[in-house]
Amino acid sequence: MTARVQHRLVYLVCAASIVAFANLYLFQPLLPVMARHYHETELAANMVMAIAMAGMGVGLVVFAGLADAIGRRKIFLWSIFSGSIVTLLIPLMGQFSLIITARFVQGFLLSGCPAVAIAFMSDELPTKRIPVAVGMFVAANSLGGLSGRISSAFLTQLSGYWQVACWVLGSIGIIIMVIAMVTMPQAQRFSAKRFSLKQMKRDFMGHLLNRHLLAIYIIAGITFGIFVNQFSLLLFVLDKPPYSLPTAMSGLIFLCYLAGTYSATRSGKFSQKFGLVRGMQTGLALMLLGAFILLAHSLVLVLVGLCLLAAGFFFCHSQASSLVGHQVTQAKASAQALYTLFYYFGASIGAFYLQPFYDWFGWPGVVLALFIAISICLLITLNLTAERSRGRLHDIVMSRSH
Repeated sequence: MTARVQHRLVYLVCAASIVAFANLYLFQPLLPVMARHYHETELAANMVMAIAMAGMGVGLVVFAGLADAIGRRKIFLWSIFSGSIVTLLIPLMGQFSLIITARFVQGFLLSGCPAVAIAFMSDELPTKRIPVAVGMFVAANSLGGLSGRISSAFLTQLSGYWQVACWVLGSIGIIIMVIAMVTMPQAQRFSAKRFSLKQMKRDFMGHLLNRHLLAIYIIAGITFGIFVNQFSLLLFVLDKPPYSLPTAMSGLIFLCYLAGTYSATRSGKFSQKFGLVRGMQTGLALMLLGAFILLAHSLVLVLVGLCLLAAGFFFCHSQASSLVGHQVTQAKASAQALYTLFYYFGASIGAFYLQPFYDWFGWPGVVLALFIAISICLLITLNLTAERSRGRLHDIVMSRSH
């Protein structure tokens, strides 16, 4: 595969991931609207997001096993295409329970993107290009979530109907995916393995018994669980006095994701110089600083805190997902799938972790919950640093020096 074709592959993977995450997150800024419309509690309304994350987790297990057997390119493209179709169908479902069910199915389908994307690029790209490609992919994830959230907020505000957001974003996604299906390069280094449920279980158990991988997985679940759900709770805060912001205005808080888009693109060069574990610690430190600033009453300072949280989270996430690839030589798809499994199951249960703090202490309680979770993650990375110094953990700096 020539350098030009490699570039095209990375760009198309990133474009498709934007579609996937736009479809996944378009409902998040609409949670207060849906809570009022369906007379649901804050926690019940947040199930629109949580159940989709649970669907992602289940789908990751399925697609990870199938990927090594039928090919990552096929799963990647068709899963996102199918998930976009579900977006068009959701407005036809008038009952809240049906929307919840559809969101689970959509999360299941869209999981094909994170389940195989990094392993797909790792197979087709030279080793030295993988960290940068992963950084671009993570940046595309944040850009997709950002575009979906802001677009749905403004389309709902302008039209007065949340269904319009689904129809517009779903149609755009289908068009982009048809283009990707036609123009994406075929896999050249993929070697099919016969699907075996027993082998899949063996691969998963082997990865889970690797204490380094398990530590990375736990960090992924904790950080994403608190990051995505604190935005959901903040939307309810901004919907009430003294802010009482309209949907389109409160949706603009997701512009803070641009800080994460930028930090993810810089993460590859950082890791090549300082290592992936140090990169994770840097990202977590930024998240801790951002959480501290969230205690301010000024909306401007809260936005600054959110920007630091986004920058730190996506920086850490990019480093952590790359570090997984450096710990395994076989069954890479299942190793990455377990990473994203913890990642999205963390998001699905994160609301249940943050909600009691919010009910008891309000927004300061959410910040306290963030401090506790991030501190736990930092303690875990200290152990990874000790393991690297003993030569037991493979980091990119070590790989370059040998």
